[in-house]
Amino acid sequence: MDYNASFAMSPKLIQVGNSCYRRLDCNPDGIIDNLTINTRKLALQQNVTQSGHGNPNNYSIDQIESEDYITSNSMVDDDGENYQFQLDDGEELRFDENSKRFILTIHLCNTFFGYLIGKKGQTKMNIETETRTTLKIPKLSQNDNRNYIQVQGMNKSNVIKAFKRIRDLEHSFRLKQSLTHFISIPLSFEPNIKKSFINFKTAILSDPKLSITKSIDESVFQSEHRLHLTLRILYLGDLYEQKKAMKYLENFYQSYLKSFLAEYQPIMLHMKGIDIMNDDPSAANVLYAKVFEIGQQDLFRQIVNKLYDWFSQSGLECESDRYECNNEWKVKIHCTLMNTRYRNKNNDDDDDDYGSNDKTTIGNRNERKLQSKMNVGAILEQFGDYDFGLVQMNEIHLSTLDFYDEQNHQHYYYPLNKICF
Repeated sequence: MDYNASFAMSPKLIQVGNSCYRRLDCNPDGIIDNLTINTRKLALQQNVTQSGHGNPNNYSIDQIESEDYITSNSMVDDDGENYQFQLDDGEELRFDENSKRFILTIHLCNTFFGYLIGKKGQTKMNIETETRTTLKIPKLSQNDNRNYIQVQGMNKSNVIKAFKRIRDLEHSFRLKQSLTHFISIPLSFEPNIKKSFINFKTAILSDPKLSITKSIDESVFQSEHRLHLTLRILYLGDLYEQKKAMKYLENFYQSYLKSFLAEYQPIMLHMKGIDIMNDDPSAANVLYAKVFEIGQQDLFRQIVNKLYDWFSQSGLECESDRYECNNEWKVKIHCTLMNTRYRNKNNDDDDDDYGSNDKTTIGNRNERKLQSKMNVGAILEQFGDYDFGLVQMNEIHLSTLDFYDEQNHQHYYYPLNKICF
C-alpha cells in the first residue's frame, strides 16, 4: 500500500486473544514495516469503559499507550529492571488531561541550570531527543519557582528516563562543587582538648627550629574554637537543599542513632598522636590529630559509616573523597590541626577560586603554593604521640563553612541543625 501519514496517527487495531495490536504499514523503502505494539488488555478495557463504547478504533494512540495516573514511585524500564525513584517535598509527577502529557516537576538548584542546558543548549537537546521529552528550565531572572524544572512527555517511561538522566548529571555537577556545609562532631567544646591544642600550638611557634625555618607560622593553624571531625561534606546550593539536609540529619537521629545510643551511650573518643596526609614530611599540606574510640566495641565506626551511607542517599554530597580510607571506614577520621590552605585563604593575591587564567600568573601561584608547603618532620618527631585528651561524643552538627556561631562565645561553625544526646 502507498504510505500515508494518517496511518501513523490512526493505525489499524487488531484484537488477538487477550492482546490488542496496532499495525502500521509502510512502503517497501520505508524504515517501518508491519510494526506491532502490544498493549495491555487492562489498559484497553479501562479506556473502553470510560468512553462508554467498545470500538477500539475510536481511541487515540495516546489513550491506548498512556498508563494510569501515577500511584507508585517505581516502574520497569525498557531493559526490564525495576527502577526506584524518589520524589521530595514539592516535587510531583502527574498526567495533564488538557495536554495529554505526563508532567514531572522536580527541584534543581539553579547553580546547575547552565550545566544542564550545556554549550549552545546541546546537553538539554540531547536529553530531549534521546528521551522524547521536553525540558522546561526557567530563566534565572524569574523569581517564582526558579529552582524547579519540568519534564514533559507523552509517555511516563520516557519522562522517567529523562528524570534519571537529569539526576545523574546533577550528581556529576555536584561533585565538581566546593563544599558549603559539612556534618561534624565538635571537639573544641571539651575544655581539655582546647587547652591541649593551644599548648601544642604555642610550643611549635615558640621554637624557631620548628616554625620559622620550616615555613610555619600562626596562619596555618586551625582555630582552637573549631577543632572537629568531618563525617560528610555537602554542597547545599539553596534554601530547599538546606532544609533537605536538616531533615536528613533529624531522620538519622530518630530512625537510627537514638535507639543505638540508648543501648551503648556514652561513646568516648581519645585524641592522641599526629600524622600527615602525604608521605613527605618536608612538603606537607595537612597535619592532623588521630582520634580513636575508647574500648573495642567498634561503636563509633558503626555510627560514622551509617551516617555516611545515610547522606549518600540524599544526593547532596559534593567532591570525591579527598583522603583514602581503609575497607572498614568510609571516612578518614582525623582532626585537622594545621593546613596550608588556611594561609592561602587569607592571602588576597592567592585566591584559587577567582584567580587569573593568565599562564604567567598561574605559574607564579603554583610556585608560591610549592613554597608554602610545610616541613613538619621535626614536629612529627617531637610530638608524634602528643596526647590531646578525651572527649565524649554528644553532638553532631550540620555545620556551615566560613560562618561562625558567636553565641555563648563558642565561635564554632554555625549549625543549620544539630542533634544533642
